[in-house]
Amino acid sequence: MLLQTKLYTEDWIGLKTLDDAGKVKFVSVPGDHLQMAHDDAVKYVVPYLTDQPMFSS
Repeated sequence: MLLQTKLYTEDWIGLKTLDDAGKVKFVSVPGDHLQMAHDDAVKYVVPYLTDQPMFSS
């Protein structure tokens, strides 16, 4: 489990810090490792991207 790995417990990439601050949401979806159905990506990932400022070129 992620919460028991050195990556998390030693906070290598700041994930534990973000989680402790309530800024991480763990979601479990069906599928193999690192595979997510398009509908699940739209449901769980896109909402976090759509309210970001857009850069103009």
